[in-house]
Amino acid sequence: MATKQLLITYYSVTGNTKKMAEEIAHGAETSGIAVRARAI
Repeated sequence: MATKQLLITYYSVTGNTKKMAEEIAHGAETSGIAVRARAI
Protein backbone atom coordinates (compact mmCIF):
# COMPACT_ATOMS: atom_id res chain seq x y z
CA MET A 1 0.00 0.00 0.00
CA ALA A 2 1.34 3.43 -0.94
CA THR A 3 2.21 5.93 1.76
CA LYS A 4 -0.14 8.89 1.89
CA GLN A 5 1.54 12.24 1.34
CA LEU A 6 0.44 15.81 1.98
CA LEU A 7 1.98 19.03 0.71
CA ILE A 8 1.05 22.19 2.60
CA THR A 9 1.93 25.45 0.86
CA TYR A 10 1.37 28.70 2.66
CA TYR A 11 2.19 32.41 2.67
CA SER A 12 2.45 34.14 6.01
CA VAL A 13 3.34 37.75 6.79
CA THR A 14 2.50 37.84 10.50
CA GLY A 15 3.21 34.19 11.33
CA ASN A 16 -0.38 33.19 12.03
CA THR A 17 -0.76 31.17 8.82
CA LYS A 18 2.62 29.51 9.42
CA LYS A 19 1.48 28.41 12.87
CA MET A 20 -1.76 27.01 11.42
CA ALA A 21 0.19 25.12 8.71
CA GLU A 22 2.48 23.64 11.38
CA GLU A 23 -0.52 22.49 13.44
CA ILE A 24 -2.13 20.88 10.39
CA ALA A 25 1.16 19.16 9.57
CA HIS A 26 1.47 17.85 13.11
CA GLY A 27 -2.05 16.43 13.03
CA ALA A 28 -1.46 14.73 9.70
CA GLU A 29 1.87 13.27 10.86
CA THR A 30 0.25 11.73 13.92
CA SER A 31 -2.13 9.98 11.49
CA GLY A 32 0.79 8.45 9.62
CA ILE A 33 0.80 10.81 6.66
CA ALA A 34 4.12 12.04 5.24
CA VAL A 35 3.98 15.85 5.29
CA ARG A 36 5.93 18.62 3.61
CA ALA A 37 5.17 22.22 4.55
CA ARG A 38 6.58 24.92 2.28
CA ALA A 39 6.34 28.68 2.48
CA ILE A 40 5.94 30.52 -0.80
